[in-house]
Amino acid sequence: MSPRSKRDYTETVFFRYKNASPKEKKLILNELCASLGYHRKHAIRMLRNLQRFRKTQNKKPERAPFYSLPQILKPLKKI
Repeated sequence: MSPRSKRDYTETVFFRYKNASPKEKKLILNELCASLGYHRKHAIRMLRNLQRFRKTQNKKPERAPFYSLPQILKPLKKI
């Protein structure tokens, strides 16, 4: 199986796995492991962290630099 077809197959299994009950997830994992030759733990991690369908995490807003305040910059420029 080519890497591209593995990726396509994994993406289709992802949608089934995401909405399945625990009993169905067990069957889906058995099918995935048998067809692709992955270990169960690898398949679970791969389905949980599929990059294409993950939401990007928002970065925290950065704190404003302390030395950019005009009250501090004026004396520092004189020095």
